[in-house]
Amino acid sequence: MEEILLNLNIGNQEFFEYMQERTKVMDEIDTSWYGVFPIVSAEGILQDIRMLIPSPSNEYNTLICIHEYTHAFELYQELGLEYKDNRLEREQRARIKENEYKMALK
Repeated sequence: MEEILLNLNIGNQEFFEYMQERTKVMDEIDTSWYGVFPIVSAEGILQDIRMLIPSPSNEYNTLICIHEYTHAFELYQELGLEYKDNRLEREQRARIKENEYKMALK
């Protein structure tokens, strides 16, 4: 998965190490539970990130992973800053990364 993400300019080795213990892989759940969960202080500062994803065992799951890792990497770059919930923009960027991956498969 890391190679795919790096080819899409999602993440770096430091990020992958950071996320290793903050990521739970679960395949037997409803896909609506997958996601990235920011941990924000009472003062509104982004302190940490948690992620729940499926194993990238097929193309559908791989797309979910690309989508969620895109969110996680954006948040990782914002750690220690004021958290801004600009969900629409984040979703658009994650979908762009999914589409880049699909285009690379063709």
